[in-house]
Amino acid sequence: MANKNIVIIGGTTGIGYSAAKAFIAQGARVVIVGRNEESVSAAKNNLKENAEAFSADATHAGTLELNLTSLMLSNQAAVKKFLELKKSGTILNMSSVLGFSPSPKYFSTHAYAAAKAAIIGFSKSIASYYAKNDIRINVIAPALVETPMAQRAAGDEKVISFIKTKQPLNGGRISQPEDLDGLAVYFLSEQSKFTTGQVIAVDGGWSVSEGIE
Repeated sequence: MANKNIVIIGGTTGIGYSAAKAFIAQGARVVIVGRNEESVSAAKNNLKENAEAFSADATHAGTLELNLTSLMLSNQAAVKKFLELKKSGTILNMSSVLGFSPSPKYFSTHAYAAAKAAIIGFSKSIASYYAKNDIRINVIAPALVETPMAQRAAGDEKVISFIKTKQPLNGGRISQPEDLDGLAVYFLSEQSKFTTGQVIAVDGGWSVSEGIE
């Protein structure tokens, strides 16, 4: 990924921060953006000269604004810049297995699932439209990942017991942000130069497992 310039919206914690470290390790230059000034400062200090970090907020309030509208706005800005520079580019969006593989008892977050499903539809639509411009858009769909936003579920013994059979890989554990790094590097490198409009689940087996309570 040498000489790649990558902007990560939500890159100061969790999945985005883990990806930032993986991209830097591969030689990329990274800009990370987060809403919380404290996490922005901490991320910048940890990554040192390898990354620029900024505080910004593309949301007003609510599930759809946080999970969908902000993503659409950032995608719009990226595509606009690619077209302005007349260069190819790649965008990687984060959805969720809940967008196509719901779990009615422990994860009945309907608005969240709707937003994550919409990300898939939106990503495929713009991938189709901008393929002629060599702009690629792909999607990762993780299951439950241990991030600050997942603490409620991660701290619930019943959920943990359910996850053991719903995400059965590696002993039935919650995903770690690092589990997504390899695929993120693939999608943002030249290794995926002929891949667009794809959705890949990194879910520990969630989407192919029943999950026993």
